[in-house]
Amino acid sequence: MNLVSNSHHRRQRTRKWLRFILLAAILMILVTLCLLFYVALKHAPDSAMGLITLFVISVLGCAYIIWLMLVVKTARDAEEIVQHENEERYRSIIAVSLTGAWEYHSDTGYLWCSPEYYTMLGFSEEEFFQTRKRNLNDAWIGQLHPDDFQSATGKFEKYVKGGAKGMYENVFRLRHKDGSWLWILSRGRTLRKPDGSVGNVTLGTHINVTDKKNLEIELRKHYEQLLRYSFSNAHQVRGPVARMLGLLSLIRLEETIDYKWLTQKVEYEVEELDKITGTIARELDEIVKYTPQEDDQ
Repeated sequence: MNLVSNSHHRRQRTRKWLRFILLAAILMILVTLCLLFYVALKHAPDSAMGLITLFVISVLGCAYIIWLMLVVKTARDAEEIVQHENEERYRSIIAVSLTGAWEYHSDTGYLWCSPEYYTMLGFSEEEFFQTRKRNLNDAWIGQLHPDDFQSATGKFEKYVKGGAKGMYENVFRLRHKDGSWLWILSRGRTLRKPDGSVGNVTLGTHINVTDKKNLEIELRKHYEQLLRYSFSNAHQVRGPVARMLGLLSLIRLEETIDYKWLTQKVEYEVEELDKITGTIARELDEIVKYTPQEDDQ
C-alpha cells in the first residue's frame, strides 16, 4: 500500500474514532443533564424553571455541535471525493502510459510498486511476491543485470544519501519473466518535509526504453562499422591516386616522354580506381540497406 492510500486510511480511522468519542461525550452530557433535572424536580421543585432553561440551552448547544459536525463531515467528504478523483486520474495515467510507479521508504527499506511495474516484467503483482518480499532488494536490486548492478545501486544510494538534490535519473536492465533483459529509464524525486528538510519517501517511475536502447546500440555498432570501412578503403583508393599524381609529376620533369606508355599507365590506374570505387559503392549500398531504422522498432 502506497503513501497516499496509507494516509487516506489513517485519516478515515482517526475521523471515525473522533466522531464516536464526540457523540459519546454529547450523549453522556445529555444523560447527566436528564439525571440532574430529575433529581432537582424531585427534591427542589421551586428551581424547575431554571433547570428547564438550562436543559433547553444544553440541548440546543449539543444540537449546534452536531450540526457543526455534519457541516465539517460534508466538507471533508467533498474533499475526499476530489482527492479520490485525483488518485483515480493518476492511476489511469500510469496505466495508459504503461509506466511503472514506485515509492521507496528509506527509513524502513519498504518499496511499493504499482501493478504496471510488475506487468512490465511479465508478472502479476501476486505472482511476483509469491517468493519475494516487498523491499528494495527483492523488488528491484534482485532483478538487476549483473553488469548494471554496481552503477545502478551506487547511483540510487548516492542520490538518497547525498541530500536528494534535484531529480533522480538512472538507466539499467531488469530481468523479465521470460529471461530476457529490459532497458529501464528510472526517474524520481524525494519528498520534502514541511520544514524543507529531506524526507524518507522517494517517488518515481519506471519506463521501458528497450526498443529505443537497442536501436541506439545498433546505430552505434553501425557507425563504428562505417568508420572502420572508411579507413580501410581510404588506403585502397590512395594507391592509384598516388601513382597518377606521380605520372603527372613525371610529365612536368621529363622533356621527352613516351606518351603511348603514359596513356597506357593512366588508363590502367583509372580502371583500377574505377573498380575500387565501384566496389565501395556496392558495399556502401549494402551497408545502408541494413541500417537500423527507428520506424522498424
